[in-house]
Amino acid sequence: MGLVEWQNWENTLDSYFNGDFILSINQIADDVRRYRTVDEITKYLSNKANLDPNRYAFLASSVLMLCEELSISTPEWARKNLWLKDPFFPCDIESIRIYLVAESPIHFRKNNIFVSSDIFKRV
Repeated sequence: MGLVEWQNWENTLDSYFNGDFILSINQIADDVRRYRTVDEITKYLSNKANLDPNRYAFLASSVLMLCEELSISTPEWARKNLWLKDPFFPCDIESIRIYLVAESPIHFRKNNIFVSSDIFKRV
């Protein structure tokens, strides 16, 4: 992977942790599918400290799900139990929380995170 691709990964991950959460996680999913690797995410995380625990756990859950989907090796950091003290829902709409609890893939539920089962589906 060249410098340009690495800078794109770094920019997307910076945006994920410090800015637009939903848009960035979808870009990360697209990049993992395109390059069939999560090595750049692991490289990025190795140089960072004090990351938001909700977003870190969400990223780990996402990587776990994508690695399984693509049949690629899952990094150790994504396999760890990152159970959040409080349940995490990526949206604030109360009326859909019960749906998300029932629908959420195990990759997310294992960390007390609740999302739609089609989180990375594209139309």
